Amino acid sequence: MTDWSRLEHSQCDGTGHRGARCKFCKKVISACKERGEWERALHLLSVMATSEVEHMANTFSTEGGEWEQAELFRDAFNAVISACGKGGVWEDAVHLFNELSREELKSDVNTFASAISACQQGLEWEQVLEILSLMTQSQVEATAMPFNEATKACGKCCECHIALKLVHAMAQARAERNTTTFVAAISACEKCDQWEWALQLFSLMRHHAVQSDTIGFSAVISACGRGYKWEQALQLLKMMEQRSVERNTVTFSAAISACE
Repeated sequence: MTDWSRLEHSQCDGTGHRGARCKFCKKVISACKERGEWERALHLLSVMATSEVEHMANTFSTEGGEWEQAELFRDAFNAVISACGKGGVWEDAVHLFNELSREELKSDVNTFASAISACQQGLEWEQVLEILSLMTQSQVEATAMPFNEATKACGKCCECHIALKLVHAMAQARAERNTTTFVAAISACEKCDQWEWALQLFSLMRHHAVQSDTIGFSAVISACGRGYKWEQALQLLKMMEQRSVERNTVTFSAAISACE
């Protein structure tokens, strides 16, 4: 019997402990998320919400068991939001994000990150910023992941000035800026033909001792090429060699284009 069949069987005949069924349901939802089966994940979440699991998930006490069920229920929500993002249905992801607060379950950083990622994949940068604003207003401790997804969204939509603001906002929110943060912002500047901003970000990255990777270097080199700054592009190419950063076809193509 498959996991899916076992779950439906346990829900229909009422067998199994409620906590165990809740954990098993979350397990299957996570599997659906990885496979991009957002419709099945949504159905499973509705099964959880209409079963006895909902009662346990909404019963908050200090004894520990009920808190565990609440966390499982929230984690299931997060997984379905992520599945919707992978399935390209960002509207459903946002609906679930809003529904979570109506269920009186406290969102965590993964809730915000999953919703932001879903909107990022849908190129809905304004919706991304709205959710990010809700996170900063909440008591959720900020991490790099939601900010990075928001920066990627702005880059894809050529909103590089907002991407820059997000990099600085991370410092104010005390969220650690990592390689992904700067690479996303540099890529945004490259797409917007802002080579000076790209170089400034690269300099800031070095100042904070954040290691750049092949994608980051390639994006800066490409940005320099678009600004007809072939000398800077070649300097960056040499720097990659000195730092033993892998140079690939994209890197060399960007450098060659800068010299044309």
